[in-house]
Amino acid sequence: MKDKNTDLQLKIEHLERENAALKKSVLNPDLHENIFNYITSSLNDVAIVMNAENLNFEYISPSVLRLRNVSVEEAYKQNLIDVVTEASYKKIVTILSEFVPKYIYNNINEPIIEEVEVYKDDATIISCEVRTIFN
Repeated sequence: MKDKNTDLQLKIEHLERENAALKKSVLNPDLHENIFNYITSSLNDVAIVMNAENLNFEYISPSVLRLRNVSVEEAYKQNLIDVVTEASYKKIVTILSEFVPKYIYNNINEPIIEEVEVYKDDATIISCEVRTIFN
C-alpha cells in the first residue's frame, strides 16, 4: 500500500511541476515574444503592426534588415512618411480613411492588398506588396 501511495504522490508532484511550467509559459510574454521574433525573423516578408490612428509603428520584424537594410531599432525611429514615397503615403492615408470606419462601424475586415514604394537605407526605392488587416 505504501508503494502505491508513494507512486501516486510522485505522479501528483510530476503533474504539478508540469502544470506550473505550462502556466509559466502561457503567462510569460517574453517567451511568446521570443517565439514570435524567431518566426518573423525567419520570414522573407516583413511583419509590421501599425497604429492606424497615429501611424506609429508598434511592431517591426527583424526581417526589415533584409528588405530595407535598416535595423529594427532604426526603423522604429522612422515615421511612415519617411519610409514610403509621397504617393504611397497618400495612398495609405486614403485607404485608412476609407476602411477604418468600415471596420469600426460595420465590422468589415477584408484584407487589403496594395503596392507601395518603400525607401531603403540608401534612398533607393523598392516596390512592396502590403497586406493589411484591421484588428
